[in-house]
Amino acid sequence: MPILDTDGGRIHYALFGAGPDIVLIHGLGANLAFWQLRLIAGLSARFRVTTYDLSGHGYSEMRRTGYTPAALADDLRALLNHLRIRRPNIVGHSFGGSVALYFSCLAPDRVKTITLADAWVASLQPLPRRTEGHYWDRWRSRIEKLGVDVSDQLPLVAYGLVEELARTNESDLRMLPSAQSAGKWITRRGGRRWRTLLEGTSALTDFKDPSGLTESAIARVECPVLLMYGEHSHCLPTFTRLVQLLPNSKHVIVPNAGHYHPLVAPAAFVNQLTAFIEGYN
Repeated sequence: MPILDTDGGRIHYALFGAGPDIVLIHGLGANLAFWQLRLIAGLSARFRVTTYDLSGHGYSEMRRTGYTPAALADDLRALLNHLRIRRPNIVGHSFGGSVALYFSCLAPDRVKTITLADAWVASLQPLPRRTEGHYWDRWRSRIEKLGVDVSDQLPLVAYGLVEELARTNESDLRMLPSAQSAGKWITRRGGRRWRTLLEGTSALTDFKDPSGLTESAIARVECPVLLMYGEHSHCLPTFTRLVQLLPNSKHVIVPNAGHYHPLVAPAAFVNQLTAFIEGYN
């Protein structure tokens, strides 16, 4: 289990494949396993893929403070320096997209392309609320039939994945190895760690702090940007504003999918991402 010691604490990371560099940044309440469930195999066939746990997530250290996009972008820079990755293609899902955007503002010469997969940006959209109770109850029994233990301590952002699974054809889900593993990933150890993160650190306040990732800063991003969002995503307000701020970006809406479209439609995600990156490498 590779670990990097930085001034901000230990960072857990993993490397796969060979070729042009891609760095994958997961969202809140997740960890690097998000990408390994269905995506690493397809991407590592053509690229060298780096994944890592954001601070306070997975096996990375949980520090008392330092969860703004700015602080997490510093962690990313330390990891890239350690691995001697000069100018990667950076992919961020959900809050990971904010980290990717801030890093591009912090060190524009260190980024070849950015892909924002259902990115959520605090300066463009308030923090999404937990799903309303009546809607959640409608899907709970169906998800539990698939073998996923649904906890009341489920991270707020993980509700999107459960809803995504609920919209997918049930027979298809039973044939999907990642369905049960994804459920365990977001409801057990991850759920307990998420609660500790929110209650014992400055994370909840930091997540909502744009920390310089303002509209004017985003509008100055010069590297090629791919915006890939699910048709039913709750982050579409962020998408709409990013389209306005980044008029030269490429836009992809994944049909019949939501916030977790990389997991639900992995082939489409890998194909779109590969075509985009290969256009600049």
